[in-house]
Amino acid sequence: MKDLFEYVVKNIVEEKEKVGVKEVSDGDIIRERVSVSENEMGKIIGKGGKVVKSLRILAKIYSIKNQRKFYLEIADPKMPDEPQA
Repeated sequence: MKDLFEYVVKNIVEEKEKVGVKEVSDGDIIRERVSVSENEMGKIIGKGGKVVKSLRILAKIYSIKNQRKFYLEIADPKMPDEPQA
């Protein structure tokens, strides 16, 4: 699933080298965290959130098919990935 999201996002944005998809698995829960450059965030979200909603529909279909919980997150480029102590 990671490869699918990476493929789709890279074909939406112009700065393909800044696309990152991180997959975290915790039992039956899988989280895909998609990150793009700050300038490209609008393209991933889409007008009225239509693009990100479509990506989440793909995640839901995958969840139903594989009987696992699957979440798609869009990373905020201004926020660090890991909380710092």
